Amino acid sequence: MKLVSKSLVLLISLMILAPALAKSDKHCNEEVVKYVQANAAPNGNGSKKHPFSSLAAAALATWDVLIVLPSVQALEGGITLKPGQEIIGSCDPTGDISVSPQQATITTFSTTPNPVGITATGNNVIKNIYFKNTWSSAINYDNAVNLTVQDCLITGHNQGNVKVPAGPFAGSLVGGIQGQCSQSGEALIEHVIIRNNHAGPGIQDFPVNPAHRELIVCKCEFAQLNANGITSEPIGGTTTGFSSVVVRDSYFHDFVGSGGFGFLCEPQNGSVQTVLIKDSAFSNINTFNIQGNPIYDTTNTAPAPELKIEIDTCSFENGTSVAIDITNKGALKSKLFVENSVSNNMSTFFVSRLLGGVQQNRLCGNTATGGTFYEAKSENPQSVERTELIRNCFTGPIGIKLDPTQPWTLLDITAECNCFFGTGTGSILFDTITSSPTPGAFNGLIKAHNNTFSGFATDIQDNGSGVNYLVSKNFWGTPTNTTPCSSTSPCPPYQTCEHGSCLGPIVPNPFLGKGSIDARDPLTASIKCPCNCSFSTSGTPAP
Repeated sequence: MKLVSKSLVLLISLMILAPALAKSDKHCNEEVVKYVQANAAPNGNGSKKHPFSSLAAAALATWDVLIVLPSVQALEGGITLKPGQEIIGSCDPTGDISVSPQQATITTFSTTPNPVGITATGNNVIKNIYFKNTWSSAINYDNAVNLTVQDCLITGHNQGNVKVPAGPFAGSLVGGIQGQCSQSGEALIEHVIIRNNHAGPGIQDFPVNPAHRELIVCKCEFAQLNANGITSEPIGGTTTGFSSVVVRDSYFHDFVGSGGFGFLCEPQNGSVQTVLIKDSAFSNINTFNIQGNPIYDTTNTAPAPELKIEIDTCSFENGTSVAIDITNKGALKSKLFVENSVSNNMSTFFVSRLLGGVQQNRLCGNTATGGTFYEAKSENPQSVERTELIRNCFTGPIGIKLDPTQPWTLLDITAECNCFFGTGTGSILFDTITSSPTPGAFNGLIKAHNNTFSGFATDIQDNGSGVNYLVSKNFWGTPTNTTPCSSTSPCPPYQTCEHGSCLGPIVPNPFLGKGSIDARDPLTASIKCPCNCSFSTSGTPAP
């Protein structure tokens, strides 16, 4: 009986408490939930029925999750989150780009009371918020260990042309999402649209040594920006800092004015940075789509930076300049691998620009049209470059271009199983050297075997370099000759008479280069070209 009585008392107690628990602002995991809504009645207590009317009022309360209710009026003034807090809009603003009249919106068009939309301080979640015309950044994570931003729309950020006030990046215009963080952690930016900025990059990521930072950008869109889409510039010190950036399934397009880079990574003294860009598209960007730019200040005691970029299954089109550029300003070593990507109508697919250091490139399985496929530049005599070109397809006037203002210490290029189709002009291998640097003053080797090179005005146009060309066993197309070749009618230099036709590279006579050409055993037919490289029996692209 005593046991039954105790059970009955407990049941009655729970029945009495049930209404109170139902009205509680706690979830089953004990999170305290409050609500805020622009234009709500003043003096609300943060409940859903009586929400706070401002972010300033919400900031004074205690809560774990703040729900922003939709309103025709935006919340003004911004808010600083405490560690662990979450702020979530009640509907996703990215689903309708025109943005419905009622939305969970934050603006800081004036400098008071807070020029930043949301300031994160660590382990914060920001979701379903529309940031409109913020005076500074929409989101700042300078002091955040971990941050998650999902399903947000950011337009018109940095209305005040606000610059980073202090630290190694002082003077830089702040971005829509801005972080100069010296604490190790991760920033996840997922399904976020950043467009129509006033000033500053879309995302500005500034890891500061000794932080080990990771930036993950997934399913995002960057559009109509007059600055970079993403800037990631880790800076080291006397010890090594590490930065990892992953960009997946994202779209960078239609930048305005002179624009900026789609993606810029710039590791500096003592930083090691790895970058993966996969399944992403870049279109109508006026400068470089992707640029890697490791910097080493020789007056600093820090070690030289290191950079590795992997680009896989991306597309680049309708830009006026370069798809991918790496400008190595003295990095100890850097690597850039580009695979399975497509480039249409770009002036150059890939540029390697060395101001010292060791650069390794690998371009494999790419298809491109435009002015030049691969351009190698040297602006420092202490530059070493090794490049592999494997199973690429290119249509345009220049295949490989050497454009140094200073000699390389070593240049080593290997090309295998590529199909380069000319447009009746230009050259497969083109050297711009005339008088500077001194002709023949650098050590260079180009090895090309089992390729199809066809349709160029000349094949090897060397204006005085010291490059040696080991280019045997390639198909060079069938040059047109007014007189068929025979034992009494020999072919031009570097060509071989095969079945009454001259096969081999077209080289200006006399050859101006200071190196040698080995073009033995030319192929009599085109190789089987990579996918998306259709060709006719003559070796030129099929219509």
